[in-house]
Amino acid sequence: MSKKKNSFLILSNVLALSLGSFNLISCTKEQPKPPTEPSDPVASAVSNYQQTHAEILAKNSNNILLDDEAKVVAALNQYNSLEQNIKNNLTSQKTLLDQLNAKIKELKETQNKANPSPSTGSKDPVDPNKPQEPKNNNPIDQDSDKKSQLSLKQDQIKAIKQSAASLPTNVSSIFDTILNNERYTQEINLENFTEFVNSLLTINNSVSVYQAKNYNNEYKTFLEKVLNKDYNLLLSSYQNSISLISSNEQELLTNLTNETTRLKELETSFVSFSQNGEKILYDFNSLVNIFTQENTIFNEDVKTSVLYNEAINDYKINNNLLNTINKYSSINTKALSLKTIYKTLVDKSNKDQQTWDFINNVSQYYNGEFLNSAKLSEINLLTTLDNFIVQANEISKNSQNQENLNNLRTQAKTYINNLNNLSDELKNAFIAHIDTLNIGQLINETKNTANL
Repeated sequence: MSKKKNSFLILSNVLALSLGSFNLISCTKEQPKPPTEPSDPVASAVSNYQQTHAEILAKNSNNILLDDEAKVVAALNQYNSLEQNIKNNLTSQKTLLDQLNAKIKELKETQNKANPSPSTGSKDPVDPNKPQEPKNNNPIDQDSDKKSQLSLKQDQIKAIKQSAASLPTNVSSIFDTILNNERYTQEINLENFTEFVNSLLTINNSVSVYQAKNYNNEYKTFLEKVLNKDYNLLLSSYQNSISLISSNEQELLTNLTNETTRLKELETSFVSFSQNGEKILYDFNSLVNIFTQENTIFNEDVKTSVLYNEAINDYKINNNLLNTINKYSSINTKALSLKTIYKTLVDKSNKDQQTWDFINNVSQYYNGEFLNSAKLSEINLLTTLDNFIVQANEISKNSQNQENLNNLRTQAKTYINNLNNLSDELKNAFIAHIDTLNIGQLINETKNTANL
């Protein structure tokens, strides 16, 4: 029994990680979202929860039964495993489940008082100092107790199947195979199995936050290959997938290097521009000091001189230049702010299409209108820079999704390392089921499709 339980827990880890690993590998390819997928991932998770537990959520304190206990427990367990922003949208459902749970406890206490027995009586800890009541060896009562336990177990199995129904068909069908096997249902801990199913539901909902659910034929084939006898083939396919990912990352790295080079050129141009502006401003201030000092060559006696008139013209020119310098200073401040955000986006790994479009737009603008304008101060540059800054800040809000996908990649590697820890007994049990699905043909089709 202990060996089977340990094997079952190991299986739970492997299957849970397989969900994360495939979604990671699938994310390297562009996959269209299903047309019916909600745009809000939180709303999707809330809807999935409500549909999964629709039957128990339709109950109330007046029609709840003791047989509904397993369904209430399953719904509460899944609720507790959800993220906080999803829980915030399920407060009324949580309140109802707590009320139903309290009502079930009340019904159990009433039943125990009316008909106490070793199986249905109080579950309070036994006082070691209290004389123990003799066990009821009445065959009729024992038979009734067995029927009650069997009924409870059947309800648990029904609740597990109902919860697993929202998982992909090829996953839930495996659970059906196990739960329909009398030997397994007698030996496994159904409460632990319920927690295992709920953990898979949680992973399934979490993944849908980062990527639209698309359980296509590739996903089915991948999971079936996990349970196939030929683990070397699985590892080989996984290594090929890693190679494809690495190739894609190398392309991103090259693009990142190119954008970094452009950024350095942009920074150099701005520094040079700022230094030239400071020099012009210094020269202008020096000229102002000459005009404001007394006893200089610019006195009443030489006002008609050519030198004086040239100086006056220079003063007017530089006065206009000062206004231009002030405008350039504002441009420089905005540009430096944009540069900081721009560098953050360029350095970010796994950039999405929106980020790449923004980077390209900034680069094209700088290399085009910004550098080629003959009258930089006359173009609407400040407004353009402000618009770029707003876009960059909006894009930065989505960076957390990329970090979460990187975590899924780490989980996939861990899953491969744990694959060989499956016991031979569980391997053979699942292989016997999976072999009926023509696994060899599916693997060959997948290899041909992916050119592995």
